[in-house]
Amino acid sequence: MRTSLNDIQQIEKYIHQELPVEDVLVFEAKAIISPSLVRNVFLQKKIHELLRHYHRRKLRSEMEEIHIVVFHDPSNTLFRKNILQLFTPNL
Repeated sequence: MRTSLNDIQQIEKYIHQELPVEDVLVFEAKAIISPSLVRNVFLQKKIHELLRHYHRRKLRSEMEEIHIVVFHDPSNTLFRKNILQLFTPNL
């Protein structure tokens, strides 16, 4: 069964706690009598979780690429030295 755009938007607002209290109560009452709504909420939460993990991996990969360019490219020797001095304790 296909989920309508309105249902998806309502689930999004519910997940992000953007619904007024009375709408939350109505939504939760619908969930009690609709196993498909409960399933769709679960699936939408999983999608959010997967997207967060994907985004973290992508950011980590981009940061590793920057690190390689900044700290391993010979043309950045002076910059690398200045950065490392920031983290070296002065004795």
